[in-house]
Amino acid sequence: MGSCLSEHDEVFQRLTDAYHAVSQGPNSSPKAKNQLKNAALELIASLQTPHEAAMSFATQNVVHPCYRIAADCGIFTHMTKETSAKELALKTGADHRLIGLSLH
Repeated sequence: MGSCLSEHDEVFQRLTDAYHAVSQGPNSSPKAKNQLKNAALELIASLQTPHEAAMSFATQNVVHPCYRIAADCGIFTHMTKETSAKELALKTGADHRLIGLSLH
């Protein structure tokens, strides 16, 4: 168990160092920001169970088909809180029934 704790300590130290490099000012380098992001991801990975890691890997590039349909039809650029499917259909040229189904 001690070696596991040591691994987490090392990852956390890299995360802390990377954070300090980025927090020095608004003009931090893209390299420093990337190191911070990688250290944060490494910390998350070190704390995940094998099942959590597998689920994360399996779903990391999944985009729900309904969101893809809505984005491809341009629905999000015309949608407000009170916009109906028929109004979106008029603005986008998409079928109002398909819009209604994809947004539910």
